[in-house]
Amino acid sequence: AGRLVKENPDLRILLVGSGEDELVRILLKENSLENHAIMAGRVDNTVPYYQCSDLYVLFSSFEGIPLTLLEAMACGLPCVATSVGGIPEVLTDKVNGYIVKPGDKEGLNRAILQVLKNKEGVGKLSENARRTIEERFSSSRMVEGYLGLYESLIKT
Repeated sequence: AGRLVKENPDLRILLVGSGEDELVRILLKENSLENHAIMAGRVDNTVPYYQCSDLYVLFSSFEGIPLTLLEAMACGLPCVATSVGGIPEVLTDKVNGYIVKPGDKEGLNRAILQVLKNKEGVGKLSENARRTIEERFSSSRMVEGYLGLYESLIKT
């Protein structure tokens, strides 16, 4: 984040959620980022936060498919995430977001910079992200999938 802020002095980092708040504050201070970060804490309605953002970054998550990633994509945000858990099942690199290897700090920085500097290409990523959610993860699509699973179990 320090390098990103040096190259983009107006960059603001919005941190939503709770957990290691004190550690995050220490790291922000140690890296002179406290004036570039906003810690929103835990929120019940994340949609306004997605809507006021230019980019969603998920550093790592070991859950199946992170709900926050699906929410960000549904809001049409360009997404950058690491290839862990079920993330590669949702994100396709350079199609509906950017995906990097876990621990690849340079790759993560490159992907974030690509989104920040390439406004035209980002529009296509955003459209594809939203389309992915509509086609594969809408409530009607999920109901169809569950019904299909249920029917296949009944037949066996």
